[in-house]
Amino acid sequence: MPSKRYLSILSVCLFTLFVPSLCLHSSCKNNEYENNTIYIVLLLPKDNRFLASHNKVRPVIQLSIERIHQMNLLPGWKFNYVFVDTGCDVDYGIWAAIKSYVEKPVHLFLGPFCDYITAPVARLAKFFKIPLLTPAALADDFTSREKRSNSSEYHMLVKPGWSFSDMAKALEKLFQRYGWHKLLFVYDMNGREEMAKHDYCMLAIKALHDTFFAKTNCTLNQKKLKKSQSHEDLLRNEVGDDYA
Repeated sequence: MPSKRYLSILSVCLFTLFVPSLCLHSSCKNNEYENNTIYIVLLLPKDNRFLASHNKVRPVIQLSIERIHQMNLLPGWKFNYVFVDTGCDVDYGIWAAIKSYVEKPVHLFLGPFCDYITAPVARLAKFFKIPLLTPAALADDFTSREKRSNSSEYHMLVKPGWSFSDMAKALEKLFQRYGWHKLLFVYDMNGREEMAKHDYCMLAIKALHDTFFAKTNCTLNQKKLKKSQSHEDLLRNEVGDDYA
């Protein structure tokens, strides 16, 4: 069950994003749609193997909307939200965003959850003039680039929460605190498949590498974890005393 603090933060984020985008889409003028309704499209995978599938996210959205009403943030407004399956696939994710924009009014995109879909959809959202709120976008590129300018690549992307860059900065502080100077990246190219279909661990390692690469007094090495290799063998032969 999400914490009250988390729901309050999410509710305020939703409120802040809704207001500027109301009725920017031409479909809002269509009598088929209600003028006092906020339309949300959730671009998420339907497959429950993923951490943020439709069934897992739906209760959080419902609780957040209830909290908005309880806090009286948008008196008189109703919410209409629809889930669209991205399959955590780039092609389907882009098509889902475009199809939703063309066929119905959209005031807010929630998601996508997978980084490789978030990037192209966030670029489209800039031209749609529709905010895109996602807990994903963990890759370093999403946080290292300026987003306040209208010309920014990810101008409409809003990303609450942590990122791989934050993880790298935290690890950097540990290295500084304890005087460590050697770092070995051990990762599985297809690890954490519940988070993304491809390269989740690789994106995390990239953020760490970019942070530590500038450190002239830090030695970096990397090792891809092989399916046929046991963790014990890896620790004995690859890590050993050198990184103990």
